Amino acid sequence: MKLQLTKTGQIKLDIINQQINDTGDKGYDNIFEELNEDELLVCDAGMYVNDAYIKNEFDDLKSWCRELGPTEYQQTYLNTHPDVVYNKVQRMLSKGLIEIIK
Repeated sequence: MKLQLTKTGQIKLDIINQQINDTGDKGYDNIFEELNEDELLVCDAGMYVNDAYIKNEFDDLKSWCRELGPTEYQQTYLNTHPDVVYNKVQRMLSKGLIEIIK
């Protein structure tokens, strides 16, 4: 199985990417700092779908989240990253940003 952006998720990601492209000298970092929580979730969805941390392919979502967590979060000593990633994926699913396909 793998994650895939929904039409809504893709549209929202395209809008954010266009904002970043339009910033010119303002730069990516400044735009990224201005994003709200939902926009950051859209960006994370794009990262997960596009193999930014690990390959977007899994048999078990929780196991995939455990594998992805340390690559996204440097604070692995807290051992909270699997839950953080899993909870984010659940929010992405509930907001209609992504879907799980076979």
